[in-house]
Amino acid sequence: MAGCLAMTGCFNRRKQHPESVSLPGRHSVVSDQFVILSNFHLADDHPLVDELKVLRRQVNDILELEPGGEQVVVYLFENEQE
Repeated sequence: MAGCLAMTGCFNRRKQHPESVSLPGRHSVVSDQFVILSNFHLADDHPLVDELKVLRRQVNDILELEPGGEQVVVYLFENEQE
């Protein structure tokens, strides 16, 4: 830690983010308990939707949770910077 403190700018290295980014919401896909919001078109049968369902089942199995539950809202951005 002392070596890091001695380096100039060690704690000031942050990724550059746009000043204001709003949450996407122009398009939506509802599947099971997921609501997927984006500013670009995502087909209802897109592989990502199926991957989210599989991931949800895996988490439920690992944590021994009952299926179902509350709705999960997923925001998809067009690029990594947003």
